[in-house]
Order: sequence, then structure tokens, then C-alpha cells
Amino acid sequence: MSEEKQGHWFSNISKAVSKLATGDRAMDCSFEQLKKFQETCEEAVAGAMAGQSLLEVEIEKNTENAMLWETRARAAVEENNEDLAIEALRRKYSFVQSSKEYESRLPLMRQRRLHLKARFTAVTVVIHRLSILKGMFEALPEQSTLRDNLIAAIKDFVDNLSAFASESEERSFNTTLVLVEQRIHKLEQQLAGCAISHKKRNPKEAQKFENAIADLRTSTQTVIWKFEEDLENQRSIETQRIKERNEDGAWEARQNTWANEKALEALHENLRCLQSVLNDPSEQ
Repeated sequence: MSEEKQGHWFSNISKAVSKLATGDRAMDCSFEQLKKFQETCEEAVAGAMAGQSLLEVEIEKNTENAMLWETRARAAVEENNEDLAIEALRRKYSFVQSSKEYESRLPLMRQRRLHLKARFTAVTVVIHRLSILKGMFEALPEQSTLRDNLIAAIKDFVDNLSAFASESEERSFNTTLVLVEQRIHKLEQQLAGCAISHKKRNPKEAQKFENAIADLRTSTQTVIWKFEEDLENQRSIETQRIKERNEDGAWEARQNTWANEKALEALHENLRCLQSVLNDPSEQ
């Protein structure tokens, strides 16, 4: 090989390697952003849970204090100490009013917690599906033009859902979620087709490739089992709360049930995609 041809050949290899490394870096960077976004969502949910717990603690404390000062007022009346009884009743009234104020804020705080929890469930499923797509890319030895589409989907998801905890942008959140789910579904179908083609072109590597896909399928199945377990638990809680005539508790369980059902629907879609790679329809 002449030096000129060798130099040209080496230049092409260097460009290919550089492009591959750049693609990997872009993918890793996207998933780092995705991880940070997930952590931000977790913090928002934890903050809502802590806010509700704080309100409940304050309600309990004020209720206990109101009962305490009522007892002291009764004792003062029995002792014919009118001034002390009036002061005790005044203190009781103060705690009762504080308790009512906290109670008035509790429904909105509870709704916010459930709202963010449902959002987080949806985000968790999307992130899982994106991670599975990344795993499929890593199992395929050749680069795919779909890689850029995956990176773009992640970027749009993170950028457009920056207002995860916003109460005023629910429509925007839901719209973005639907769009990214549609993109993920399309990518899953396209990548499954690439994977099936790869198996046919490289029969000697088929078993190794299928093992990698089987691991991804196990990962999705494990997540499905966890959601199914929680779904059954929430249904049991709802039934129990209905028997107890606890409308708030039954409603909360129902909200969690709906979120889990939607999550399972998306996860089963992901599972079918992976299964289609392992069981190529054209081979049946």
C-alpha cells in the first residue's frame, strides 16, 4: 500500500473512530442529563410528601393542644377560677383555629403529592424505556442513524419537562409526555427491525445478541412485576377504604391504581418489542 493510500485509509479510520466516540459521548451525556432530571423529579415528590407530613403533624399537635387547654378550662371552672378558665379557652380557640387553617391546606397538598407521584410514575417508565433502547443500541455492533433520534428524544424530554413540579403547566406536561411516548414507540419498532436484520446477517453472533436482548427483557419484566404487585396492593387498599367509608383514602388508592395501569400498558409495549426480536415473526 502506497504512503498516500495508507494515509488516506488511516484518515478515514480516524474519522470513523472519532465519529463513534462522539456518538458515545453524546449518548452518555444525554443519559447523564436524564439521570439528573430524574433526581430532580424525585426531590419534588419527596418535597410534596414532606409538606403533607408536616401539615398532618401540625394538625395533630394543634388538636392535642386544643384538647389540653379545654381540660384546663374545665378544671379552672371547677375551681371557680373564671380568669384562668377564660384564658384557657382563649388558648384552646387559638389552637383550634390553627388546626382548621392547616386542615384547609391539606386537601391541596394531598392532591399535589398524588399529582407529582403520578407524574413521577410516568417519567420513571419513560426513562426505563429509553434505557432499554440504549441497551439495544449497545447490543448492536454497528452504528445506527437511529442513535441521533434517541439522543434527540432524550433532549426534548428533559428540556420540555423542566417544569415537572409546576401546577400551571399540566397540559404542557401531558402533551410532552404523549409526544415522547410516541417517539419512543416508533424507535422501539425501528430498532427491533434493525435487530432482526442484524440476526439474519450475522447468524454466528445471533445467540450472543439474543442473550443481551433477553437480559433487557428480564429487566423490563422485573419492573412489570413490581408495578403489578403495587397495583394489586392499591386495589386492596381501595376496597378496604371503601368498606371503612374513607372516601379520601379510597380516592387516593384509585389515583395510584390508574397511574400503575397506565405504566403497565407502556411497559408491556416495551416487552412486546423485545420479545419480537427474540421471536422474529418471519421465522414462525
